[in-house]
Amino acid sequence: MLRNADATDAAFILGLRTYLQKAQYLSYTPFDLERQRAWLESYATKKDQAHFDVRKENEHVWRFHERFGSMRILETDRDYFYQIDSVAIAKSRMKYRKFLPNPIQVKEQ
Repeated sequence: MLRNADATDAAFILGLRTYLQKAQYLSYTPFDLERQRAWLESYATKKDQAHFDVRKENEHVWRFHERFGSMRILETDRDYFYQIDSVAIAKSRMKYRKFLPNPIQVKEQ
């Protein structure tokens, strides 16, 4: 079952984002649980699209996201910034259905 992250996941996500070995391809995140929780609460209000960034050096990941339908909307020296909407996600779920669990379940929040 897939679901969007929410404020109850803040501690887990913050732990991943601030653990140096796991976060080497992530943008800097201060160790601030309340800030992470607030970001997740704000993110939850954006129902039709997702925004995220990927380090340029993490080529396998950004190529995957682009094949999956994410649109690159911004670029810095270190990062690519993307957005993907629910239509692109639905198209990619159909395109890659043989690689996904059958049936794939997405929990609506």
